[in-house]
Amino acid sequence: MRLAAVVVAMLIACSSPAAAQVPVINGVVSEATLSTPVSPGMPVLVSGTNLAGGIADCPGPKVPLTCGSVSVTVNNRAVPVRTAYPTNLATYIPVDQAAGQVSVVVKNHQGVNSTAFTVTVDQYAPGIQKLGDASSGVLGYFSDASQRVITRANPASPGMELTVYAVGLGPTAPVVPTGEMGTAPVTTLPNLWVGSRAVPALSAGLGCGSICDPGNYLVRFVLPPDTPYGDQPVSIEILGRRSSAATLAVGAATGGPAVGYLQSTLDPGVRTMSPGMLASVVGGGFLSAPGPGGPCATDPSYWPMKCQGVTVTINGRLAAIQMLTSNFMTIQIPFEVSPGTATLTVERTVDSQTLKSTAFSFTLDALSPTLPVNPPSTYAGIIIQSSNSAASATNPLIPGDTIYIYATGLGQTSPPLVTGFSLMQPARTVLTPSVTIGGKPLEGIVAEVLQGMIGQYRVTARVPAGLGTGDLPIVLEIGGKKSQAGLLAPVASGPVLSAVTNSASGAKDIVSGSWISIYGRNLSATTRAWTEDDIHYDWLPTQLDGVNVAINNTAAVVAFVSPTQLNVLAPDGLPAGPLDLTIQNSLGWQKTTVNVKPYAPGLFGLPAPSASYLVAMHTDWSYVAREGQMPSNVAVRPAQPGETIIFYGTGFGPTDPQVSAYHRFSGSAPLSSTVPVRVQIGSVQAQVSYIGLVGNGLYQMNVALPDLPDGDFEVIVTMGAEASPRGRYIPVKR
Repeated sequence: MRLAAVVVAMLIACSSPAAAQVPVINGVVSEATLSTPVSPGMPVLVSGTNLAGGIADCPGPKVPLTCGSVSVTVNNRAVPVRTAYPTNLATYIPVDQAAGQVSVVVKNHQGVNSTAFTVTVDQYAPGIQKLGDASSGVLGYFSDASQRVITRANPASPGMELTVYAVGLGPTAPVVPTGEMGTAPVTTLPNLWVGSRAVPALSAGLGCGSICDPGNYLVRFVLPPDTPYGDQPVSIEILGRRSSAATLAVGAATGGPAVGYLQSTLDPGVRTMSPGMLASVVGGGFLSAPGPGGPCATDPSYWPMKCQGVTVTINGRLAAIQMLTSNFMTIQIPFEVSPGTATLTVERTVDSQTLKSTAFSFTLDALSPTLPVNPPSTYAGIIIQSSNSAASATNPLIPGDTIYIYATGLGQTSPPLVTGFSLMQPARTVLTPSVTIGGKPLEGIVAEVLQGMIGQYRVTARVPAGLGTGDLPIVLEIGGKKSQAGLLAPVASGPVLSAVTNSASGAKDIVSGSWISIYGRNLSATTRAWTEDDIHYDWLPTQLDGVNVAINNTAAVVAFVSPTQLNVLAPDGLPAGPLDLTIQNSLGWQKTTVNVKPYAPGLFGLPAPSASYLVAMHTDWSYVAREGQMPSNVAVRPAQPGETIIFYGTGFGPTDPQVSAYHRFSGSAPLSSTVPVRVQIGSVQAQVSYIGLVGNGLYQMNVALPDLPDGDFEVIVTMGAEASPRGRYIPVKR
């Protein structure tokens, strides 16, 4: 076996400081109930880390299969992705998915697959969509016949026909494709319960109303005429499955727009307001015609003062309106309004008729600093600059981090802001805030409004040493006013582990004597691969620059270190099952659990942005690739049917002769496993002429390419029940 090829593959596998971040899934839940089980066609939320590189929203009557270059599969079937954030995605369960356990996999913006996450699918999993009402619990999402959303300011009246918005009500006829808008009745009509009284549904099916998103059901019913005023629990039952109760506000009928309350857009629990602040007006009757409403601003640098005939006036000054729906609006409170008692009025003009809400009174403070909250936790919304990801229990702040906090209510800037307009260049606040975590001040505070921002400020700060560790209170103070109480920031001092994966496949299962990658932060103070100076008498190093890794209390070979990634060679002879992995460096140590298997095959891929293509070589040692997928000085050409091509991987298991993980090896050690290795390219089984170790932890596999047409073909390697990840390709040209 040619040593040059081994060296090249090893460099790609083990020494890349710019390795892609592995997405990690922490949960998959119903979008409506934030719980499991889920059901076919249901909109679901996927939570985790490294799921996306930024914020992308991809709504529509037909939701696309990729959003922000992020894709999701359920049992190896691509599903639409509606939103993609670094820590959560909105996606769907296939409408024809059978009940049982399913595997969800996320491929992030860097083309890296997550480990499969298992979730239970039931045929029916009824749940009622929720409408936040922080003044008193959580209301269910109900609307009247004119699509006015039911709130405490716009209650349902006894005897009224209502629509409740729900998920998980099962099959429809005709079937509406996954992630697409359509109108279709359910095959089995549900019942509703209002308190302890069963109420029949008039109709139920997929459709568009105040909520106009794929996967949502509209259930019509008549509220019993003798329903008492007040909050009433409502649930949906279908074939013995009953949802948790949602609250319906019942009271005297109202007309025209009605204002219930004001809340911060960044934290619904905050009701203190100040000039220039982002706020949500919660109420009802803001739209006269059925429909979901939507954005008012077509130019991100300007928000209009009137949207769909609706205006909002505060002490005689018009507020800027960013978004409008039937039951709430996002506005910017005018800078021109003075602190003190204020009244807010909503007017809706249709043709020549103007309807006006009752004036809503509230107090304006000069400043009302408000931090974003990262629900459902009590963590403040903090973005870590280095990874562009949100701080969380598994992604805590560490000393030296530069962080961003996107706040509101910080007052005027220099030059001054104008209501509804963004500035052409960044502008710092007139007053500089302080930020403390655990009572200790952060360093280098800069608070500014960036170009394109309206009503929101970016606060930049640096995390100092000596904060302590754990969930610590975070407070922003400006002009004697403090941000909301109760928010926390997660802080760590030593290494932080986020994922341990097979270096080639990205899967969570690891194998003795094979390469694994450890992802996190604070993993090392330096960035480098091993050198000849680290290898003594052909014995490979078990520490680099003070970084040690042990699995099952046995030292692992360390080949590459960086602050965010380590590449190590798993020790020989590890028993199968869950084992402890420990990393130790000058800052401390951290432990996690890894799962060891006898074999878990994975093939190495090209570096991003070509990560969905495999490292493969011709017998003349040129690469199997298209022009542009490798540096211009590297020889490339697609594979040709009938030729033998060479793949590189790890995780295939023991060889004969055995090869030590600790002593440098180059040569040939064929696989000794009795489990056959099968390779499928496209839909065709390929012939494997050789598979074995050619370097420590590095397997070479020689494969005869089947007779295939031109194109890109997926390559899957299986050993028994274990398989390499899907979505890895080679190019073929006859």
